[in-house]
Amino acid sequence: MEQKLNTNTNLTASSYVCPSSSKYPSKPDYDTFARKYSEYASSAAEQIGISTAVVLTQWYQEWGIPINNPGFQGGSIGEPIGKCGSFPVYATLDDGVEAFCKQINKRYVGGKNAFDDIFGNKTDIRAAYEDGFKGGLKASNIQTDDNKKINVVSERFVGGNYACNEALGASPWNAGHYMRASKGDTYPGRRLNVVLNDADW
Repeated sequence: MEQKLNTNTNLTASSYVCPSSSKYPSKPDYDTFARKYSEYASSAAEQIGISTAVVLTQWYQEWGIPINNPGFQGGSIGEPIGKCGSFPVYATLDDGVEAFCKQINKRYVGGKNAFDDIFGNKTDIRAAYEDGFKGGLKASNIQTDDNKKINVVSERFVGGNYACNEALGASPWNAGHYMRASKGDTYPGRRLNVVLNDADW
């Protein structure tokens, strides 16, 4: 196994920079990102029961790694050292990955504690990865990443990365549901699938 690069930056309550700042680090290219963070993503994927590629794709899109919050999750799972708005900042990337896995496994893999998705079903990204995401589901007036409201129809994917990304897009994780009206997106999670294709993960 490839040795972990020195990417686990220790942050303190006074040393982090929030995404709203011009000093927030820029997102790297796909290859650099995968080289630096694949081992962390692989660990998370194993704990959740999905692929490393899905985790990398979401983390790349969210780009919360500079505050050790790889999926840019809200809430207060774990022991954050501070916040950027409602988003926790963790001392190390290991801490952030642990919090990410706890949040996903609590609210995004089915069961009574799972959040409802935009179609009124319990979010279950693991089941989507294993068994697929049902096509033809409809939802109206759904917020997109580019601040539009659109009607959406789910796409049928028979399992794997695309289906998992669609389930993640249908969930409440991202307020814009990983869609852009300006790009003609008609199903949740399509923006993640574009990143997945472009990165060739």
